Amino acid sequence: MPRPLRVLAIGHPYVVAMNRSVLREIASDGGFEVTVAAPLYHHGDLRRLRLEPEPSSSKLRTVGINAHLTRFPHIFFYDKTELNALISKGGFDVVQAWEEPFVYAGYQVATSVEGGHARFCFRTDQNYVKRYPPPFSCFEKRVLQRTQGWIAGGKLVYQAMLERNYPSDTGWILDAAVDLEAFRPATTEERNQVRSELALSGPVIGFVGRLTKAKGLEVLTQALDQIIDKDWALLILGSGPYKHEVQRWSLERGLAKRVRILLANHEEVPRYLRAMSMLVVPSQTTKNWREQFGRVIIEAFASGIPVIGSDSGEIPRVIGEAGKIVGEADLQGWANAIVSLLDEDVLRARLSSLGLRRAQDFSVVRLGQQYREYYSWLAKQPLN
Repeated sequence: MPRPLRVLAIGHPYVVAMNRSVLREIASDGGFEVTVAAPLYHHGDLRRLRLEPEPSSSKLRTVGINAHLTRFPHIFFYDKTELNALISKGGFDVVQAWEEPFVYAGYQVATSVEGGHARFCFRTDQNYVKRYPPPFSCFEKRVLQRTQGWIAGGKLVYQAMLERNYPSDTGWILDAAVDLEAFRPATTEERNQVRSELALSGPVIGFVGRLTKAKGLEVLTQALDQIIDKDWALLILGSGPYKHEVQRWSLERGLAKRVRILLANHEEVPRYLRAMSMLVVPSQTTKNWREQFGRVIIEAFASGIPVIGSDSGEIPRVIGEAGKIVGEADLQGWANAIVSLLDEDVLRARLSSLGLRRAQDFSVVRLGQQYREYYSWLAKQPLN
């Protein structure tokens, strides 16, 4: 009987247990032994994060590594001694980094596997064609020299990397996944309980993400200005510099009792999603950024929540036919789309049903199988 394929996945997103759901699914297969490594502490986008434990039923092995300068994504790095010890003693067949190839941490992982037999790959979520100055361009070049494969976190990512001459034959598109056990439709009792705790009544418009102009909060508030006379409440989950702008807007419009802004932990998001009547994702393309995926979209789908998204980046592909797409800066279009979901019960029910089916395309089980196929393929690739 052949021994299991030994996989090491390392990256700062794995600090959050929910981001390990696909690896947890792979580890449930006896044909794989999966170890995941992540910083013991990391400065996340919204808060400082401590490595979250695995569920007691998980077969996934987790290893915490000390990391430094984690508030600076381009130059943060892992403790070299701990990293090298993990890789040299692990006997891994495959090592995957969830770190961009142009950042120091990605370069560090790639160089730590040099001289060994493990096949190496990395995941990238950059969907713009960018050129990096030294030393970051040097990091990327070295990583590409060592890699046997690379993972694109979306179709636009894959296309952008091909324009940058990444090898097409070793790149796979592997999307984000949604845990259909954590994210599910709410009962009426569950929905009412959360709304009561938040002191919100009527249909709830939801937003989840960083509170920045690029995430479209200015467009959202301007669209809501046009429908103040309608019955709605606004629930925002996140934190960021635009929080004060939203608070000021709500006070000036006399909407303070209808607006809630909360900083929720990852494990709390499923519960708050159940309070929403719809999710809005009004992301705005900028000179250096466009929406990379929008995982909250598939989380809303799995929760039975209708979604309205902008046409920025990957959003139209992720939504498909299961939600509404509005032009980024089309204020009237945004107002009309929100009103249609507020007023039309049949439309909400139809989009909820379509979203639940669409979520199956991104389920942990489905992505887990795709990753099994990818790791099995990667393990057979020749070393450079």
